[in-house]
Amino acid sequence: MSSELAFAMPDDACLDELAFGIRYDPVRDPRTRRNARSITGELVSIRDSVCHVFESLGEMRTAIILDVDFDVVAYRTQPERMRLDDGGTYTPDVQIRWRDGRVTYREVKPDGKLAEKPDLDGRVDPIRRACAERGADFEIVTDRWYGDPVRLRNANLLRHAFRRSRVDDVAVVVDLLGRRGTLPLSEISRESGLGPAGHYAALALAAARRCRVDLDIAIGFDTMLRLA
Repeated sequence: MSSELAFAMPDDACLDELAFGIRYDPVRDPRTRRNARSITGELVSIRDSVCHVFESLGEMRTAIILDVDFDVVAYRTQPERMRLDDGGTYTPDVQIRWRDGRVTYREVKPDGKLAEKPDLDGRVDPIRRACAERGADFEIVTDRWYGDPVRLRNANLLRHAFRRSRVDDVAVVVDLLGRRGTLPLSEISRESGLGPAGHYAALALAAARRCRVDLDIAIGFDTMLRLA
């Protein structure tokens, strides 16, 4: 198992939480259809410990990024099976509910596969109409989005910080930002008296969407944070 895939899989604590029913049922479960050409599994959300299934590297990376995106209120993978007006059906890879109230259904495709079938075998227009009936948009993202090295690194860093940070350290950083307003990560580490632990606690706040971070700009010691 690759380190990236292992990072997405649930640990024992999350599995214990799932045993108490903290999950949803995707309409299509790729974990029951494993094959040598695809990566299947589940990513445990740091938002609510829900397991989101995926059946490709692109879908896994998309979920990792959405999980820490400040503008994403909620997301679900394999959310529903749509009946199209051409007589067919379609299952989106992910449904996203945005902070501004929009809803987007998303198809995740590698650039190469999309180049071969840019209209998804003639289904794009029926899919758009089905999404519009639900008051939602439809979009296709490729590895130029989910494989962007800065965006993906930032998302993985935030998830790692969330898991590594201590509740008491996060409380110290919340108090500091509440008093001081906007501070760079380097100053948060120093003024909190926590050193590297303060760095991770601050990033944990960003992961929990208590602070806004631009995922398209590399996170570093000069990254400015303030409570949202």
